[in-house]
Amino acid sequence: MTWRTEISYDQLPRPLTESVTGSSLLWACANPESGTVVVWVRTDRRRELEFSIADARFLTRTERARALPPGREFSLPDQRCRVVQDACLLPDTDVRYERYVAYDAQRAHLIAECGQNFFGPVYQDPEVMVVDAVRAASFAERYRREWSPSERVSHWVLWLHRRRRWAGEDGHDEDAGFTPDAWRYMREVDPNIEQLLPEIIDELAEVWTTDPVRMHAEFRRRTGM
Repeated sequence: MTWRTEISYDQLPRPLTESVTGSSLLWACANPESGTVVVWVRTDRRRELEFSIADARFLTRTERARALPPGREFSLPDQRCRVVQDACLLPDTDVRYERYVAYDAQRAHLIAECGQNFFGPVYQDPEVMVVDAVRAASFAERYRREWSPSERVSHWVLWLHRRRRWAGEDGHDEDAGFTPDAWRYMREVDPNIEQLLPEIIDELAEVWTTDPVRMHAEFRRRTGM
């Protein structure tokens, strides 16, 4: 797991801040490999931009797409499956996204599919993500078929509690455990999760003895709901 260091607005290069206002900035981090700064901004929707420090300009979508790494395949011997990994820029938002598709060893059947934002606050090891996705594939079926609403709420309260605790143990704000990828996973397991979310966050706030209104706001802000 890699935690990306957030860059505050006042630390951004001046030419960048001439185009991006402080009120529209959602997140920023450095990409040392390419000598760029990546920013998430919100106008009518969230959008990812990449600013070249050397050229003092934003890269075009074509330039960013051309620089994406080639796809690769890797195996998970313990899971007896083959994984295909590729990268793309998501339509409308231009967010750089990594997608992982796990097949059986003969690549005859799709077992699980997952992915993550490459420049999010937390970058998970792809192998770890796929292992979790393979396990989740069987878990999601049981969750939807057997669990009551109260059991589902309890599960997500514990799951988010652990993510907050791990973020704190790594030296970060506990709210950093609320990520777009976490919210995406919750919706993949439970397409109706938004109906349970108010109760989940209220119970989580009670566990952490914090203001539920503030926690609801942080969850929405950090996950990009």
